[in-house]
Amino acid sequence: PHFYLKKMKIGYWGIKGAGEYAKWTAAYCQTPFEEVIEQKEEWFGSKKASLNLDFPNLPYLLDGDFKMTESTAIPVYLAVKSGKSELLGVGAQGQAQVAQVAGVLQDFGTAFFKHLFTGNPEPASNEQVQKAGEDKTIVSKLQYLSAALGTNNFLVGNAVTLADLRFATMASIFAIVVTAAGGANPLANHQNLIDLIKRVKALPGIAERVASDAYKRPWLPPTPFAFPVPSEDVY
Repeated sequence: PHFYLKKMKIGYWGIKGAGEYAKWTAAYCQTPFEEVIEQKEEWFGSKKASLNLDFPNLPYLLDGDFKMTESTAIPVYLAVKSGKSELLGVGAQGQAQVAQVAGVLQDFGTAFFKHLFTGNPEPASNEQVQKAGEDKTIVSKLQYLSAALGTNNFLVGNAVTLADLRFATMASIFAIVVTAAGGANPLANHQNLIDLIKRVKALPGIAERVASDAYKRPWLPPTPFAFPVPSEDVY
């Protein structure tokens, strides 16, 4: 393991959500960290401003004097700092391909979350969330990802990268929510993507994270939904 004089801190709400990708990365990189669970009143009251972050948001990472935010940027820092820069991809092509998958996952996430958070004050209904499982963007992006993975173990260069960790966390949230809504889960059509999620969850460090008490937190808060969403993963 990499030893630090002081543990890094990763701050997020008391759910897994968008913070889990960074925590999986830290776990895989054998980087010890302290989890700070933020409470809504305190965060929006004074703490958000008091941390002096350049771009105040959750999750945040504190590493000594260095502070940063953004769920997709924190894993980059963790990978390079721990000496595992190969997680960013190897060489020009590998790094570009990891960035390419990140763009695909961004589109997937945008399409997914528009079915969950419509700006309507009413909780999202089963029918509304079921539409995510039939969304043409989501269905096509999963088809592309499955074809790109093929018979390989990982999405880029057949070695684990941040692309795999991000996909596995996002797909886990997606599968739980659409299944809980009673909708079709298009991931079920792609056994190689399901196997990839399981492969990532079995990686050293991540396997321990998944087995920990901290992982028993729900992926998302219960309030956006008019139906119960379990915290147990589908895969």
